[in-house]
Amino acid sequence: MSGIAGIVFADPRRAPDPDLVRWLGTSVASPAASAQVLTWECGGFAVHAAPGYRASLSSRDVGGGTVRLAFHGILFESDGARPDDPERLLDEYLAHGTSFVGALRGDFSLAVWDGRTGVTHLAVDCFRVQSIYHDATSDRLLFGTHLRSMESCPRFTNRSLNPEAVLDLVEVSRIQTPRTIYRAVGKLPEGTALAYRDGRATLERYWRPDYRVVDRRPLSELEREVRARFQDAVRARLPQSGGGKVGAYLSGGVDSTAVLGTLAQVTGSRVSSFSIGFDEPGFNELGFAETAARAFQSDHHVHIVTPRETVDVIPRIVAMFDEPFGNSSAVPAYYCARLAHQAGVQVMYAGDGGDEVFAGNDAYAARRVFEYYDRVPAPLRTLLVSPAATLAGTVLPWGPFRRARSYVRRASIPYPERIGAYDLFREFPKEGLFTPGFLELAGTTYEPFAAVAARYRDALARTELDRQLYVDLRLLIADSDLFKVTRSAEAAGVGVRFPFLDRPLAEFAAGVPASIKMRGRRLRSFFKDAFADLLPEQTRTKKKHGFGVPIAVWMRNHPELRDFARGLVLGERTMARGIFRRQGVEELLRLHEAELGTSLHGAAIWNLMMLECWLREREDASRASLAFGPPPVPATA
Repeated sequence: MSGIAGIVFADPRRAPDPDLVRWLGTSVASPAASAQVLTWECGGFAVHAAPGYRASLSSRDVGGGTVRLAFHGILFESDGARPDDPERLLDEYLAHGTSFVGALRGDFSLAVWDGRTGVTHLAVDCFRVQSIYHDATSDRLLFGTHLRSMESCPRFTNRSLNPEAVLDLVEVSRIQTPRTIYRAVGKLPEGTALAYRDGRATLERYWRPDYRVVDRRPLSELEREVRARFQDAVRARLPQSGGGKVGAYLSGGVDSTAVLGTLAQVTGSRVSSFSIGFDEPGFNELGFAETAARAFQSDHHVHIVTPRETVDVIPRIVAMFDEPFGNSSAVPAYYCARLAHQAGVQVMYAGDGGDEVFAGNDAYAARRVFEYYDRVPAPLRTLLVSPAATLAGTVLPWGPFRRARSYVRRASIPYPERIGAYDLFREFPKEGLFTPGFLELAGTTYEPFAAVAARYRDALARTELDRQLYVDLRLLIADSDLFKVTRSAEAAGVGVRFPFLDRPLAEFAAGVPASIKMRGRRLRSFFKDAFADLLPEQTRTKKKHGFGVPIAVWMRNHPELRDFARGLVLGERTMARGIFRRQGVEELLRLHEAELGTSLHGAAIWNLMMLECWLREREDASRASLAFGPPPVPATA
């Protein structure tokens, strides 16, 4: 592991005991290196850096007390300088307070203890490339970049599991911030700082993109600027002299190809690229990756992932994510990072974030089709279109009639609920999958898309597209894609850079008119046009696919993975937990076996597998059972 960890007591007279000092020494250490540790009267910080990142501690006596700072990550400057010197960061804090965090450009987690005020501050970067988990009680604040480091702390005693986190996992394949698998632990949201004072923690958001100020300059000027800004984002992330060999993830899509091409231009040298393929029709895009590799003459490496390798890597997947994580593309992400490590690469460039910054997700085009339905006069929709489509789809439930009924149903859902209209619990009610006792523990207020709705309303935007971009940039990218790539890379021994997630670039993109970012249903039209002379024609015109794994197909067609999945989700140990109804799981498996052209039920089965594997791994390590706690009692006025 790498990152930061720490504990601070609310009572300034309390000294860390030897057990806590020993914990700090091992909390973020790797097998090859020990952590740097800083302790004082009522607390302590620990840091350790993995390849591609920095870790530092600093302490300074100033008027009125001592200030201590812990930093993990990396900061960027256009001239290649690294502004993450701990003394410089401490200077910035002393001059500007916590507002200095809003001016940082990079991927980081940090902690500050201010002895003048007794306040502890935690912060993560704008996009949460780096994470911080936190557990605040009236007498102490415990935190860590990794949940596993907190679990090893003697003061981490509330291990009650969160039923709502399980509902999240099964529904959307991830646990949504600020929730975690433990009731007492929270995740710090992107672009947010936490202040702990007098036994209480408060959150303050220091950054979010603003889409309301529209850039009205001519299109040609906007295209020139996006090219310049993107090149700057790539250049600023290059390792300093002797900082290691760089490479690039290459799926063959627009974003990864643009990263590779720009990286080759900026470095003026041959870049290593890495791709994952599958021997499964419809899931192999190696041809597009090879086209990009030839266009930029990269040193290209390829690995074909098999169902056998998927079974083999599951324990590794479970260990590297700290808490249950259901995005099955973690499998190819890990094998791709491992391939890079084997080739001697220390820092990988990734195209994640391009879809959310420049409107490249299929969902945006699909929702625009639904918006066409909104233009039909309401009386006509209510009295004619909706009843006709529903009747036709019910009487003739196949082909275009079924699709028409589904279209009208989803188009009739208002925003922001429409963003989550295609989800498991609408097709397979949770009451059929979970036991009544478990749902009682989860409480009656759970809403799977409450986080989506909150961010939708919070967006500084005027158009539906910009609101959707804001939701995904603040929620989906941090909880899913970045978590997947950073943790799989760390497990493989490489660092990662995300040039699309560069704050100046994202702020510029927010000002590009929505009508230009996506013309009609043409995804990322602005970005593609601006980079037309860089991207191969096959790349510009290819259909969006995504970096996925045919897990649902394999669980249906490959006996080894199918039997492993069935034996795990229906096993006696799984059923004895009282979370799932056996009949519900069996029905989920039946629907998965019958479904064609969709992976909805297969993805849910994978999520169940990841949950059970995580529970078993933690229980076997601690030799104790984990239990789900009841919902917290609301505070009375």
